[in-house]
Amino acid sequence: LLSPSKWLVSELLKSPLTKGCHIEYLSNPLSQEFLKRDHKEKSIFEKIRVRIGFIAADLLSPYKGLEVLIKSIEMIAKSLKEQNKIELELVLIGRGKIQISSRMFEFTQHIVSNEQTLIQKLEELDVLVVPSHQDNAPNVIVEALAVSLPVIGSSVGGITEMIRKYGGTLFADNDHKQLAKILIEGCLNGFTRIKNDQILYDFSPKKFTHDYSELTKRYFKKPNSIKFLIPKLSNYSLNNEWINTVLTSGGTDSFSNSIINLEINSENLNICDSFSEISNELALSIGGLT
Repeated sequence: LLSPSKWLVSELLKSPLTKGCHIEYLSNPLSQEFLKRDHKEKSIFEKIRVRIGFIAADLLSPYKGLEVLIKSIEMIAKSLKEQNKIELELVLIGRGKIQISSRMFEFTQHIVSNEQTLIQKLEELDVLVVPSHQDNAPNVIVEALAVSLPVIGSSVGGITEMIRKYGGTLFADNDHKQLAKILIEGCLNGFTRIKNDQILYDFSPKKFTHDYSELTKRYFKKPNSIKFLIPKLSNYSLNNEWINTVLTSGGTDSFSNSIINLEINSENLNICDSFSEISNELALSIGGLT
């Protein structure tokens, strides 16, 4: 079994349903679009409006914790506006009709249909908040950090390990008061953007395919009889460049040359129409092993 977070690996190791299974960590890769961009560092915001982002495939999902973020903004919006002349804007990206009655802050909602638009929206934000009550390894955290966008996340699931390793701020799950303190500090002192070269490398398609190949070497004695099923990706740039990366992932490695049964099953690509529906599934179809 392949897991996109080390947290899920630890949970699977404790489950009786996966007893006896080999369980490995393999992160989802970033799209090439994120690797091509030149993201410039920013230090302190230079405006009186702070844009706070929240992204989910389904904005109404009870697991994503949007209500926690709204409570936090409601706590601080009035004082920031009256005492510091700072206006807050909650930027929602995803599907689901959201109604917010508060007049103390603005809110907008967007649906993105491609990676270029997603990158543009991320770069317009001052901070991204991921207040999930349950989550595994949200790709949006990696995507935000890849464009140097500061991230605040709840300390649940795989969010904790991602933020601790690559940067960001954690708060206790469902603690809107703690989140409010973090937000107000950022609004007053500025949210710092720092380019993270490590995350661009760790989540690159090149590293993903290399690690994927290494796993097959470790577990299978006859790699030339393995059939690979390309992972389901959402709005991923499945161009010739990416496919060639998969086919030649090992360079001059003899293992790469021995993969004669690589299959790209278009029926299983299942391209989604929303970036945040990226699947955490990676299927390995084994054939011909005796």
